Amino acid sequence: MSPADLTAALRAAARREGIDKVGVAPAGPTGEADRLARWLGRGMHGGMGWMERWFDKRTDVRELVPGARSVVAVALNYYRDAPRQAEPGEGKVARYAWGEDYHRVLKDKLRAVLRTLEEADPGLRGRAFVDSAPLQEKLWAQRAGIGWRGKNSNVITTELGSWVYLGELVVD
Repeated sequence: MSPADLTAALRAAARREGIDKVGVAPAGPTGEADRLARWLGRGMHGGMGWMERWFDKRTDVRELVPGARSVVAVALNYYRDAPRQAEPGEGKVARYAWGEDYHRVLKDKLRAVLRTLEEADPGLRGRAFVDSAPLQEKLWAQRAGIGWRGKNSNVITTELGSWVYLGELVVD
């Protein structure tokens, strides 16, 4: 299957799954190893000790998925109108936490997209990730053209703002 046909199959499968944005970037070193090492060295990760583990995988996705050639980044809109204003003294729950666990929902969608790609190109293999691996998802979303990093450090999209869950397929 040609790269153009595979990209078309990817976009069609993502649309069928209700994924709002999809982009592709070449797998390889992030070019951010020095910056990440300085950031970690200054203790900017606070209590997130897990950020120090698997440095090699964080800085080169091919260490996470051997043979990886592409990172497919996706964005799924989670914005919903608030059903009502909270009364004084009532707690509020962030919109991203409304409904089912987004990790499972988006990973299921990504796995369905991956199955479609594997059917279209039987030699293709990949793995789906949703905030579950030492993969710099904001960086990959930016490189794949999903959006840009805002001052709040979140990925901001032209169409959806920052109201998006991010996920990735790393494929060979």
